Amino acid sequence: MSAESVESGSRPPALVDRPPAWRFLLGAIAAAGSFRALVLAIIGLQLTAIGWAAIDRLSRDEPGATRRAMLGPRPTIERFEGRDALQGALARSVSAILDPIRVVSAPIGGVLTIDRGRLGPGRSSAAAFWALAVWGVIGGGIGRLAVARLDPMREEVGAWSGVRFMGRRLRSLIAAPLGLLVGVGLLSLPSALIGLGMAFGGPGAEAIGSGLLVVPLLLAIPAALLVLLLVIGWPLMVLTVAVEGEDGFESVSRTASYVRHRAGVLVGSIVLSVAAGAVGLVLVSQLARLVVHLVGWGLAIGGPEGVIAPGFAWSGAGMGSWPVGWDRWQEGVGLVLHAWAFSYAWSAMARIYVVLRGEVDGTPWPDLYRPEEDAEPFAPEPSPPPRSA
Repeated sequence: MSAESVESGSRPPALVDRPPAWRFLLGAIAAAGSFRALVLAIIGLQLTAIGWAAIDRLSRDEPGATRRAMLGPRPTIERFEGRDALQGALARSVSAILDPIRVVSAPIGGVLTIDRGRLGPGRSSAAAFWALAVWGVIGGGIGRLAVARLDPMREEVGAWSGVRFMGRRLRSLIAAPLGLLVGVGLLSLPSALIGLGMAFGGPGAEAIGSGLLVVPLLLAIPAALLVLLLVIGWPLMVLTVAVEGEDGFESVSRTASYVRHRAGVLVGSIVLSVAAGAVGLVLVSQLARLVVHLVGWGLAIGGPEGVIAPGFAWSGAGMGSWPVGWDRWQEGVGLVLHAWAFSYAWSAMARIYVVLRGEVDGTPWPDLYRPEEDAEPFAPEPSPPPRSA
């Protein structure tokens, strides 16, 4: 790099030219293994579990009911046993990779359910609000780490600074999805009035409601589009706040623009990222399998092989036959695998955001990630320099 480019602050062409989109998106697999991103994902999963457990206690339901209704089973070490073992492992990995979207879409689905379900709209609303808050901050922090890694000329971003940056914008993170839900509710008011008339009206209420049904049907079309924008575009709204520092309204507007103008690019990028993430999670589970085996190998040097081998050996790693009292470590392996899935999903969505930003706005990816960490709000004013005599 020449001295002129350094002095002018310009970047060399190698840093400005992005690789092909498919290869650029596959880079999320390596980014997901970042220690700081994994730690943030573990914290997010634990906070989600704590909040949902509190909802279960307040509703006097069995512990874990909300979590089982909202998320799939935690990933485990794959051992490839039986017929179609690889297909089964990939299918389970795809389900785990989609959990970062399901963590919000499932509670929102509970809010919009017709039969009220087992959890009810109140519990689903509380679960959705908690998930939006937790993963808006944690997911945005992971996204900031992922985007910052794309520009080696910037200073390294800390995990805590990213979380603090997002925490100070929590209002925007909540306002964007809640605004869309409020829009859905307003569009549903005519349907509610017709339903109220059917409940308390006379014998002809159903006939009148049937004649007026065309109005709710027409209003349900934009409502459905708002729901799709919320479910598909929520991670992009979070990343707009994380990368650009924009408010809730601007994040919704930018996300809607990306979905409207580059829907094919968005869907194709998500499909490619999910497929790559499923393969990556299978490989990570095999790394965990090797780690567990090596732990067992070390224990067996001085311990009883018959007790250690069933749970630690390569052929049986993760089968649940660890010594009594060691189950929490087995659960820890599953937690790390689940955290990798969340870390990957947010790292991949950060790269998808960069692709869409360049496709729609023509912004080179090194020019992203401008907002810096806010100054300490209670820091004292700097003292004026002493006057010269």
